Amino acid sequence: MSSTDGFELISRPGERRLLTDSEVWCVYEVPADAHVPTPDRCLIFESTKVVRRVRDYPRRWRDLPDPELARVMERQ
Repeated sequence: MSSTDGFELISRPGERRLLTDSEVWCVYEVPADAHVPTPDRCLIFESTKVVRRVRDYPRRWRDLPDPELARVMERQ
């Protein structure tokens, strides 16, 4: 998906797309055993402008309706 600012969202395994306020987010989980700066699992919300990391989120986040998942994103 292209953006007017030249950045593009990359598809990731297990991702889910979220549309909120005309912004498209790629949402995916980073497991605790991945090589990331934090040892904890986290949920990443990535747009063409911003990346947000949420550590406290429901295990069944993929099943949440878009408005509820958007509220999870705001917990950052």
